[in-house]
Amino acid sequence: SLFHRVFSEPASALDHFRRSLPTDVVAAARWETLSLRPGSFVNDDLEQVHSDLLYQVSLIGDEELLLYVLFEHQARPEWHMALRVLDYQVRIWSDWQSKHLSARALPYIYPLLMYNGERHWNAPSQLAELFSEQYRPLFGPYTPVCGYVLQDLSAMSDEELTGEVYRHLALLLFKHARKQDFWSRVPAWLHLFAEILTAPDGLTRLRVLWRYILITTPRPAPQEVMAQLGDTLSETTREVLVTWAQQLRDEGLQQGRTEALQRQRARLLRLLPLKFGELPKQAIDTLETADDATLERIEEQMLLASTLEEAMR
Repeated sequence: SLFHRVFSEPASALDHFRRSLPTDVVAAARWETLSLRPGSFVNDDLEQVHSDLLYQVSLIGDEELLLYVLFEHQARPEWHMALRVLDYQVRIWSDWQSKHLSARALPYIYPLLMYNGERHWNAPSQLAELFSEQYRPLFGPYTPVCGYVLQDLSAMSDEELTGEVYRHLALLLFKHARKQDFWSRVPAWLHLFAEILTAPDGLTRLRVLWRYILITTPRPAPQEVMAQLGDTLSETTREVLVTWAQQLRDEGLQQGRTEALQRQRARLLRLLPLKFGELPKQAIDTLETADDATLERIEEQMLLASTLEEAMR
């Protein structure tokens, strides 16, 4: 979600592309034409580990370049990523071709993979590397020549992540938020948090970043860091951050209670038929609407009850 929020903003995306693409590619693009294309090309079953955005920009001479940014947010590298990227590229070209039926030439795609896992990325970046070497000279001419450009945040220095402040902070969080020493790094970033607030929607941006921190980092914020945030961002802003933290904790507790209730309900829907046979609709409706205390009582009564009615009363 943070990746989409930050890199869907044209200013953040433009800054990232200008800093990440080769200089000759940057020079060939007409950046005033940069626009975000809607939709995703990630497989539904991979949405939890892949996020993607597709930008379009005109090249000098009016050809189109598609900038495909794929964010890999899982702990370890995906060995066959080059094949996945090819699959996504084919989907992009197919979608583009269906909307430009009279076009003879396909647009170029520049695939950029961002990765923030704990292990350094060691998977092949070129499709050819996924095939055995023995017959590569023989079958190489019939193998697609394609790959992706990797940005392994864990292998990059913090100095390489500078730039537009929203993007800058997001990249720092992607790199460090899961580490045990995260909060010791925050004081060095206080000026960035302060700069965020100078934007018209600065408080909203800060909330997005703060929520990511609270969800991701393994330890709660130390009091001294919160005090420094208050000194830098104003006492009012610090109080807002504390309030957001409490709201997020409350959401987590409520979600935990909801999930526990669903597990308890599913357990009874599985166990009661084993003892009493198929459940009538009225009993199922009772279980579907019962609170945790009622479900707990039914589960206790079920152990000694000889009939479903005795268990459910």
